[in-house]
Amino acid sequence: MESTNRNIVIAGVVVLAVIALGVILIGRGKTNVPSGKPASGVEVLRADLSPTSSSKLLPGFPSSIPVEKENITDSYKAEYTKHGVIQYTVNFTSSRTKDALWNEYVNFLKNNNYSVDPGVTSKAQGYIKGTKGNTEFNAVIFDQGNQSYFLTLNYIVRK
Repeated sequence: MESTNRNIVIAGVVVLAVIALGVILIGRGKTNVPSGKPASGVEVLRADLSPTSSSKLLPGFPSSIPVEKENITDSYKAEYTKHGVIQYTVNFTSSRTKDALWNEYVNFLKNNNYSVDPGVTSKAQGYIKGTKGNTEFNAVIFDQGNQSYFLTLNYIVRK
């Protein structure tokens, strides 16, 4: 029973990540706040992804988090002022193997003293989550076929 509940939680997280990925891909290529007005108390900033941009990562995203900067497809920051939460999200593609990517983020979490959440972390599903103090990091690794992967990294800070 516990295994079934765990699988349902993992499946739910993956479904939400896929929906988020779809929303991100629809807005792909825009370099400023998405059309429409964010909800009250939410400020969204999107990084400039043009070839002349000096950085595809927004200030506040930790430089210690491994990212293939040359392959970034989207990078944004959402600040939820009512809830005291800042979320940094970076998406990129990689031709590295799933095992290599998985091991890189497992090692990042261990080397930076994050506690890995075994309740939702699943190599088979390509989802890893860790927490440390008032921060959370999660990575989702999507297999695109043809030895190509799409990654979504979230770094969340609770004030």
